Amino acid sequence: MSNDKASLESLIPMVGDLQDILSTLPKECKIDIPQIVVLGDQSVGKSSTLEAIVGKDFLPRGGEGMVTRCPILLHLVQVPENDPRREHLKEGSRSEDWAIFREENGTDSEVFTDFNKVREEISKRTDKMCAAGVSEKVINLKIFSSKVIELTLVDLPGLITSSVKGQTKEVPEEIRKLVMNYVKKDKCKILYVTQATQDINTSQSLQILNEVDKEHERTMCVITKIDSVKDINNVKRVLTGELLKFNHGIIGVVNRSQEDIDENKPLEECLKDEEKFLKENLGLRLAEINGVYHLREKLNKILKDHIMDCLPGFRKEFDKEISVQEELLKGYGSRITKENKHRVITEIINDFCNTYESRLSGTASEVFKRSTGAEIKKLFERFHTDLNAIDPTKKIDNFETRLLRSIQNARKKMERFPEFDTYICNSYNDYLEKICLKATKERIDYLILIQNASSNELYTSIFEDLRSDDFIKSIAKPKNELKEFTEYEKKTANLTEYALQKYFDHVRKILQDVIPKAIMTSLILHVKENFKNEFITNSEKKFAEDESIFAEDKSITQCRAQTEETLAKLKQSKERLG
Repeated sequence: MSNDKASLESLIPMVGDLQDILSTLPKECKIDIPQIVVLGDQSVGKSSTLEAIVGKDFLPRGGEGMVTRCPILLHLVQVPENDPRREHLKEGSRSEDWAIFREENGTDSEVFTDFNKVREEISKRTDKMCAAGVSEKVINLKIFSSKVIELTLVDLPGLITSSVKGQTKEVPEEIRKLVMNYVKKDKCKILYVTQATQDINTSQSLQILNEVDKEHERTMCVITKIDSVKDINNVKRVLTGELLKFNHGIIGVVNRSQEDIDENKPLEECLKDEEKFLKENLGLRLAEINGVYHLREKLNKILKDHIMDCLPGFRKEFDKEISVQEELLKGYGSRITKENKHRVITEIINDFCNTYESRLSGTASEVFKRSTGAEIKKLFERFHTDLNAIDPTKKIDNFETRLLRSIQNARKKMERFPEFDTYICNSYNDYLEKICLKATKERIDYLILIQNASSNELYTSIFEDLRSDDFIKSIAKPKNELKEFTEYEKKTANLTEYALQKYFDHVRKILQDVIPKAIMTSLILHVKENFKNEFITNSEKKFAEDESIFAEDKSITQCRAQTEETLAKLKQSKERLG
């Protein structure tokens, strides 16, 4: 973007348009937009200062408790009296100022030319959004006038120490959290408002400011009600930065008195009174750099400079978020239409089968913390360990159940299609139990039968071991627990135990080798090599009979639509950046 004056003047309207768009995006969409937020304790003169900046009496005030209970995004749009944007106004009133509210769906409200009605509308929207508490939802208000300077501000609720009647007790903490969500962002400039009649160091807002901007690099301070202080020299010390320094300076303003408000004294007259007070009490030099007129100009410059500084990184943020949303949209799968239905469903079935195979083989993507293939390998290792540890008269519990569960875990959860997910589960279980498991059990039984048939050869081997010196020594030392038996009976017991252990060790060694192989060939490899073709064939038949099994989950449909909308808005915003 060029640095000529016209381009500079277009920066604030451009970011204002972006704020309109981005304010409608979900919270998960993290775009940190350059902006100025208004921070202050309750009743320090924030509303009066904002109305002075705008030149309109439009904000709710008075009554019990706090008035601002949600952020108000305030756009000031300069529209000269001969501007074509005024053509929608009635004949004879095209020189008037007007306001509109931007709705959550991106449309504009009716046009307001009566700013008393604007105040009522703000109150109505606040009550609707906030009830007895605070809301993060934003009231988006645009004010069009020939007298305003281009500016965008976010007015935040004033900080309070305790809730009042009709408010929940959590309100003070809710306000603090809401304020922190804005002021902690690096791209946020802070307009800190405090009053001259209060010790600046006791302000809650200053405490927050010191947490998020300790050196006050992002902050400008406005001191209100400077005409209410008896010793004007103390005010001068504050305004010149002797007591506290802010990177963007300190500006003093004179707010309208309650009497001025009650008598509906025009803001233009109040600003003239302010100008007179500044010159008479601060001196010409200080008067020129204080007051609402200077505040307007200063805020406009701060925001334009800030936007210029942020633009390069701002574009990168959009690119990054667009990439995130595109990946998210891809994860929801293609939208199913009449034209692409069969292609998409075939892709889904193949995707399931391929994912299943890779998980079963142990080659699945790293998105799976542990592949099913790795789980089966671990299960075989446990089988080997458990078989070594057991007594010859006992068995390994739940091995079959654990193995089947590991294989079933290879089934990818089809959250997008709940009916199809159920169909997959039933098909898979039937295939495992009726076909594969039966064949695997038969093969294992056959292997055990082979071991039984070769028992004579095994007995010969065992009795050759009985002649060894080690065995003779072992039976020569009968066990203590056999005290009530004769020496002959003790030696016979030792001989039987030794022969049984030898026999079991021999069989165990063989089974540790052949049973995992039998399971791999009869169960796991069979499932891997044959299930896919059978499943695809059966699924196509099933789909031909009943298309409802591919009814998409409504939440997935809604999430895809929201992501498509978010992506479109992000791309629209990026185009607006140029």
